[in-house]
Amino acid sequence: AAKIDKSALENPINEISLGQYCRMFEQAAVETQYDNFGLRFGIDFKPRQLGPLGYMAINSPTLSAGLRNLVNYFPAHQQMSTLAMHQDRDVMTLEYQINDGRIGLRRQDAELSLGMFCNVFYHALGKQWTPLEIHFEHPRPWNPREHEDLFDAPVFFSQPTNSILFRRRDMDVLMPEPDPYLFSLLEPMMSGRCRRSVPSDLV
Repeated sequence: AAKIDKSALENPINEISLGQYCRMFEQAAVETQYDNFGLRFGIDFKPRQLGPLGYMAINSPTLSAGLRNLVNYFPAHQQMSTLAMHQDRDVMTLEYQINDGRIGLRRQDAELSLGMFCNVFYHALGKQWTPLEIHFEHPRPWNPREHEDLFDAPVFFSQPTNSILFRRRDMDVLMPEPDPYLFSLLEPMMSGRCRRSVPSDLV
């Protein structure tokens, strides 16, 4: 239904269009009759499964460095999207949004992505960490209770962007057992991908 060649999924370094990616997860929610498919998928998605971007995040020296690397190198991972981090006094916001107006159905991607980003925090801070708030740009689903249970935080819908709000002090923690050698191997490749002109809708 998403018009993806199955052979493209056999190799983890293959790229598919962002539109196909979003359609695949929207269709998965329909086929499974599980409205929160993307939410659950993202919560279970480990940072290393992001590939080079995830490995760079968890092999940074601190959570602060990991999040900034996630933001800085995100264009090498996914095009036509914004990942940014902002500070307002003691509150930080990690903000994600697809910029391609042709992609209308994007709820599953948003919930998957924020769950996936939260796993970078869990990697550094442990499962006891909780965000201050979670924001989604799509309207409130018919049963948002699972969102609040999984994030263990207030969840707001129909917001300007998809965001994770968290404490500034959370960023000071050291990453557990970072591998600076692996980071040094990945950084030139990801820098080159950020600079290189690539099709604008790949993930």
